[in-house]
Amino acid sequence: MFLFLIWNVAIIKDIKAPEIKIIDPRAKIYIGTDTLNITLEDMLKYTGKICPGVSTGIRLTILGLNALYGDSLPVRGEVMVAVPYEGEIANVISYITGARMKFNMIVDSSLIEDTVVSYVFSRKKVKSVRITFNENKIHGHHGRLTLKEFKKIIEEIINGDRDSLFTIKESSYTFPEFRKKHIHEDEEKQ
Repeated sequence: MFLFLIWNVAIIKDIKAPEIKIIDPRAKIYIGTDTLNITLEDMLKYTGKICPGVSTGIRLTILGLNALYGDSLPVRGEVMVAVPYEGEIANVISYITGARMKFNMIVDSSLIEDTVVSYVFSRKKVKSVRITFNENKIHGHHGRLTLKEFKKIIEEIINGDRDSLFTIKESSYTFPEFRKKHIHEDEEKQ
C-alpha cells in the first residue's frame, strides 16, 4: 500500500492540472465559505489513486461545467449527469458536481456506441451537452507502463488537445424525473 501511495504522489508531482472552482452552498456551514477549489491532490485523496479513469472524470467534468456555466462559477447539485456505466469516472463526476445516483445522475447504457462512450451534463432547464471521449487518441494506454509513460498519459488526458480527445455538442437528452434531494429545492417551488 505504501508503494502504491508513493507511485500516485509521483504521478501528480509536476502535473499542471487546473483547479476546479465550484460553489457549494452547504460548505459554508462547515468551512466558512461556499467556494471550493478542487485540485488533483484532492481527487487523489478522494479516490485513493490517479489513473486514466480518474483523470478522464476530471477532464470531462471541467469540460461539462465550462460548457454549461461559461465564465460563471458552477453550483454543486445544480447539474444533472448521464453516464454510460458506474465506476471511477462516474464517481469523480459525482464528487465534483454533487450529482448522485437516482437524484440527479443516471446510468444510461445507450451512451455506449461500439467503443465510444459519451457523458451528458445538463444545467437544469438551461442547457445540456454531450461529451464523447475519444479514448483511442491516447497513445500507449495499454500494457505495462513505466511511471514516466503513465504520467504522460495522465497529463495528456488532463491537459491534452481538447478537440482531438473530446467531442462536445449541445444535446436534447431527456432526463427522467428525479427524487427531490434537498430541502431548499422544495422551498424554491413554494
